[in-house]
Amino acid sequence: MIFKQKIPAFTLLEMLFVMVLSAIVVGIGYNTVNWASNFFFRIKNREETIMHKVNTVNILEKWFFDSKTVTSTSNQLTFYFDINDKRFIQLNDNALIIKSKTLIDTLKIVNYEIVPYNSETANNLVYKLFIQIDDKELGKTPYLFEKQYAASELMEYENTITAE
Repeated sequence: MIFKQKIPAFTLLEMLFVMVLSAIVVGIGYNTVNWASNFFFRIKNREETIMHKVNTVNILEKWFFDSKTVTSTSNQLTFYFDINDKRFIQLNDNALIIKSKTLIDTLKIVNYEIVPYNSETANNLVYKLFIQIDDKELGKTPYLFEKQYAASELMEYENTITAE
């Protein structure tokens, strides 16, 4: 039986050519989506790191200004809020460690300086605190905190020191 009418169809070579082109387009699309996904996660991680540093500095700032007094010993700051509420920050050459009842956090620093209050009885009260944070993206960021004490706070602190 011989058919005289040809049925229109694709040849094997044409089908192979279309398959190769489709594979190339799908490969390029996959690589683009994969790159975009990795880029998004890198930015998200960077943003989380920056927000962590900003939140830690905000905690330090809030403690510094909301506390009644701030005292310093060799490498530790103590923040006094109430009789039973003391919070601590340990400082060493490359880290700032925040400790309270509910929080422990660490921040990498480059430099710090504690300026004491200028008084005979209140010599370990902190007047100024300077810290410099090291960050790959932001560089070395300096922060300066300056505590203004009310006269009543100074008198109360001096009375507790002389009572001890």
